[in-house]
Formats: sequence, structure tokens, C-alpha cells
Amino acid sequence: MSNNNQTESFLIQDGSLNEETPDIEAKQDASLIRARLEGVMASYGQFTPINQQLVEWMADWALYRQLLNKNYGGGTHDWDVRFLRLMLKGKVKDFVHYCKKYPGEKTNLALSGIMSAYDYKWPHSSVTGYIFWYMWGWLQLELEKPGEEKPNTEEEQREFLIKDAKENGKKIDRFIYDGFGGVKAIHKENDEFSKEKPKTNKKKEQ
Repeated sequence: MSNNNQTESFLIQDGSLNEETPDIEAKQDASLIRARLEGVMASYGQFTPINQQLVEWMADWALYRQLLNKNYGGGTHDWDVRFLRLMLKGKVKDFVHYCKKYPGEKTNLALSGIMSAYDYKWPHSSVTGYIFWYMWGWLQLELEKPGEEKPNTEEEQREFLIKDAKENGKKIDRFIYDGFGGVKAIHKENDEFSKEKPKTNKKKEQ
């Protein structure tokens, strides 16, 4: 359990230059999709079974992101990030299998959106690694993407930071929790963040 009830949104910059600016028509279409799917979140949420209706909603989700040329950059409170987590977290592998079993225009579009998130490069750092995990990394782990591993738990990070502080003759004043699984240490001596932060990867997803 985190010791911090974090509610603010965190951002990730994708570092890429997208030269294609959506036109007015694309923005209007995307706005309609957003309104429709935000209504879906409010009415159905995580109780949605894997069926053709879910496929149609995920196809709309994928189309929305295509219309706006969206990449992995964005905020943790972005509606499309929340929609993906709410609809598919814990069952994304089954959803992918369903789409492959019943190919078609909608299932192919939905699947393309999922695989786009699968292909995002995970920035494994103490600053953005856990935020990416919250936004997209969980999907990559559920789909068992080669080379990706489950990040350290908060307890494991605290143990690392305590050990590192002792080895460097420092004392920890307090820990800071980012709300997405990441932990940082504040030292008593100079009240600065620990410079030796644990990597986000350690254990393979079970």
C-alpha cells in the first residue's frame, strides 16, 4: 500500500515530433468519440464483458487516438488512458485472443490500437518508469512483451534506498511516493532526493 493518496495527474513526454496536425474534421470526429466513450465509462466501467460491444468501443478508442495522432505521451488522468485501464486491465490478453478469433473491420481496428500501446518503448527510469507502467506498461506485461519485467514493489524500493543510504553514510528523513508505485528518499543532511534510485525493472510478471 502506498502511504500517499496521490490524485494529481502526471505527464509523460513522448519525445517525438508529430508533423501531422489533425484537421478540424478529425478533431470534431474525435470529440464525438470522446463524449460517447466517456458516457460508456460512466455507465459500464470495468464490468464490461469481452464481446462485440466491447470490440466496438475499443475500435472507437483506437480511432480516436488515430484521428489525433496520439503516441504514448500524455497524462495519467487523460480520459483515453483511463478508458483503456477500466475496460481491459486484467483481461487484455483474452481481448486480443477474441479479436484474433473473430477478425473483421472493428476487431482489426481495436487490435491495432492495443498493439500500438504494446509497441511503445518503456522508459525505465525512476522518474517516468512507474508512470509509464500505470499508463501503458501494465498492458505490455499482461501481453508478456519480451524483455519487459514487473517493476520493483514499494517495499523493495524502500529496502534498496535504506541500504544505499547506510552504505553512503546518509540518513533518510522520509520517503516520497509518486502514487504509481515509485518511491524516492529524502535525506536528512541536505534534504535532497536520493541520487541512487532503483530501476523500475526487477521481477518478471507472474
